[in-house]
Amino acid sequence: MEFYQYNQQNVIEALCSNKKSVFLDTLNRIIDNEDFAADFEEVNLEVKSKCNGESILHRVLKYKDSVTLEFVKKFAGKNPELLKEQRDLKEISEVSDFRGQSPLHVAIVNGYADAVEEILKIADKNVMTQELLCISATGKKFKNTVLMGQLPISAAALACKDEDFKVLDILFDKDAASTISTQNQEGDTVFHSLIKYADIHSDQMQHIVPTFKFIWNKFAEHCEKSKFTKVTDILFWENKSGMTPLRLSAKLGVSELFNYLINIEDVYCFYNVKDGIFDIRMYDVTEFDRLISLTENLEDSQKGKISILESIFDSKCTHTEAFQILDQELVRFILDKKWRSYQTSLIFWMCLHIIFMCVFTASTIEKSRHNFLSQNIETSISSEVEIILTIAAVFLMVGGIIYLFFSCMCIKELRRRRKAEHGNHSNVGIIMHNFDYILCLLITSVGAIGESVLIFFRCHCDYQLIFALISGWYFTLYFSPFRKETVSFTYMIKSGVLEDFAPFALVYFCLLISFTTIMFMLFHGMDGVEEFDTFGSSLLAMFKLGVGLNDIGMLNQARIPWLAYTLFVVYVILSFIQLFNALIAVMSQTFSGVHGFKNSYALYNKLKMIELFEDIFLIWVNIKCPFKRKRIFNQAKHWNEISFVERSVRTDRFKKGKQERQVRIYSTMELDDQEENIDDKEEKKKKMKNTIAEQLIEEKQKGRKRKRKTPHLKKSSKTDPEKDIIFVNVQKCTSNKTSQYPEGITLTKW
Repeated sequence: MEFYQYNQQNVIEALCSNKKSVFLDTLNRIIDNEDFAADFEEVNLEVKSKCNGESILHRVLKYKDSVTLEFVKKFAGKNPELLKEQRDLKEISEVSDFRGQSPLHVAIVNGYADAVEEILKIADKNVMTQELLCISATGKKFKNTVLMGQLPISAAALACKDEDFKVLDILFDKDAASTISTQNQEGDTVFHSLIKYADIHSDQMQHIVPTFKFIWNKFAEHCEKSKFTKVTDILFWENKSGMTPLRLSAKLGVSELFNYLINIEDVYCFYNVKDGIFDIRMYDVTEFDRLISLTENLEDSQKGKISILESIFDSKCTHTEAFQILDQELVRFILDKKWRSYQTSLIFWMCLHIIFMCVFTASTIEKSRHNFLSQNIETSISSEVEIILTIAAVFLMVGGIIYLFFSCMCIKELRRRRKAEHGNHSNVGIIMHNFDYILCLLITSVGAIGESVLIFFRCHCDYQLIFALISGWYFTLYFSPFRKETVSFTYMIKSGVLEDFAPFALVYFCLLISFTTIMFMLFHGMDGVEEFDTFGSSLLAMFKLGVGLNDIGMLNQARIPWLAYTLFVVYVILSFIQLFNALIAVMSQTFSGVHGFKNSYALYNKLKMIELFEDIFLIWVNIKCPFKRKRIFNQAKHWNEISFVERSVRTDRFKKGKQERQVRIYSTMELDDQEENIDDKEEKKKKMKNTIAEQLIEEKQKGRKRKRKTPHLKKSSKTDPEKDIIFVNVQKCTSNKTSQYPEGITLTKW
C-alpha cells in the first residue's frame, strides 16, 4: 500500500487527528518503521507545536489499546526521558494553561492501569520513579479538575470511581509511605487534595470518602511493615497555608471527612475504655480551641493560628456544612463546656446593656425636654433635673469608654485572624461573622461618649444619636441565643434583609424611577399640584400612592388623566401586587427554613456569641496581674492532660533535617454520662415521649395487652425525667438480641 511508503507530513497530520481510528491505525503502521524512529524527535516537536504542547506520548496514552502499550514499551523504554516530558512550550502562550502535565498524569486520569504499570517499570529500571511521582501539573486549566492536586498520586485519588483502586495499588506497590507523603507546590499531600476536591465537587463524596479511607489504611499498613517512624504524623503536616487536613476540612465545611479524621484511632481519638456501652475517649483538641494556645505553654509555631471553632465561620463553609460540623460530638462537647462557663457572665452583661440603653434613651428624651421645652412650667429647669442629667452623663461616659475598649479588643482579634489567614487574601468570612456587632459596639461607644460631653456643655445635637441608639438596641440581638425561638427572627433581621430584601429593593427602585419619570412629565407644567413639583417630591408621591397614603384623585389634574390612571394601575400591579407578594413569599420560605433548623442556628449563634465574648475578655489571660487565668476561663477548660510528643510538621526546618517538639492537648469524653446540649433536651424529650406513646397505641390496637415490666426501673426522677424515658428504651432494646444499645446510654443494675 502507498501508506507504507513513509511520509513524515502524513504521519504528523494523522498523529494530530482526533479521530481514534485514524490515530490508532497510523500508530500501528509506524511503530516498527525505522524511518519514523529516526525522525521521532523532529516529528515529536512538530506534534507539540500543533497540539498545544502535547507530545506524541501524551496523545498515545489517551487511548486504551494494545498498540498504545506497545508504543510506550518501545519508545519510552529506549528513551526514558520521554516520560518526564511535560506539556509546556514557552513559545506558545496558551500552553502555559497545561504546564506540568506528564504522560503519567494522562495515563492515570484515563484510568489506564496497564500503561501506568509499564511507565513505572521503565522508571524503576532507570532510577527515576520518585522524580516522576513528584512532577506537579500546575496549569491553569487543571483548576477544579482531578489534576488540581498536581501530583500523580493525587490525580489517581481524585479520579478514582466506584472503589476501583487498581491504579492506586500500582502507585503504592513500590513504596506507599513515600508516595503518599509527597507534597505538591502548595504543600498539599493527597489528603489535603481530597478535601479540597470534596469541597468543590460535593456530588462526588460517595467516591471520595472510600478513597480517603483506602489511602489512609494503605499508608498505615505499609508504614507498619517498613517500621516507618510516626505513621500518624502525616495528618499533622501543614501545607503552605498553615492548614492540617483536619483544620482544612473544617474551614471548607467537608463534614464527612472531618468526622472520619477526628475519629481515626491513635491520631486524634484514643480509647481508654471500650466495651460497647461505657466508651471513654480522649481526643487531641490542640487545633480546636484558641483558649488552649493562650493558656498553655505551646510552641510559637502553634500560636496565633485559626482554630477549628473559628474556621467554622469561614466564607467557604456554608451554614449547612457548619451545622454538620457542629453536630460532631467532640465539637458539641467543647461548645457546651464553654457555654456553661460563660452563661452567667453573658446574662450579667445582657442586663447591664439593657440598663445602659434605657438610661441612654431616657437621658436623650429628658435632655431634649430640658433644653428645648423649658418654657413650659412642667419642664422648667430645676436642680433635680440637672443632677439626673449629670448622673446620666457620667454613666454614659463610663459605659461608652468600656464599650470603646471592647470594640478595640475585637478589632485587634480581627487583625489577628486576618494575619493568620495564609495564602488567601480575598477571604473576609473569617472576620465578618461578628462584624455587625463589633461595629455596633464602636458606634454606640462613640455616641455615648459624645452625648455625655454634650450634656455637660448643655448642648443638643441629634445626628449622632440616630446611629448610636439604633446600633445600641440592635446589639441586644447579640443575646438572642439565650432563647432559640428568637434566633429565627434575628436571622431574618440580619441575613434576610441582605439576601431577600436587597434584590427586591433594587428591582423596585428601578420600577419606581421609571414610572415616576413618566408621571412627572404628565404633571409637568400643571399648577396647583405640589406633590409633583420636583422629581424628588414625585418619587415620594408615587410611593404614597402605591401604599394608599395619598388620594388618587390628584391624578385628575394630570395633562392626560386617563393615561395617568392607566400608568398608576400598571405600577400598582407590577410593584405592590407582584413584587411585594413575591417578597413576602420569599421571606416566608426563608423564615420557615430557618425555623425548621432552629436548634442548629441556635448552636451556630451560640458559637458566634462565645467567639465575641472571648475576643473581648481573653486579654485578661495574657496580662500579668492577680486576675490572670480568672475562674471563668478555668471553668471553660475542657482538656485535662498535656502530653509532649514529637510531630513531623513539614516546615522548612524539617526539610533541613530538623524535627519540632510540640505540645499536644487532650480532652477526655465520657460518653456514658455526657450531658446533652441544654438546647436539645426539651425537644428530645417531646420526640421520645411521642415515640413511646405511638408504640403503646399501636400495641393496644393490635390487641397486645401485655403489662410493661416496670419493677426493675429506677424511681422516677423529678429533676431529670428524661432518664426515665431512656431506661424504657433500653429495656425495649434488651428484649431483642439483634438490637444495639443507643450510644451514650448508661445501664443501671436491674
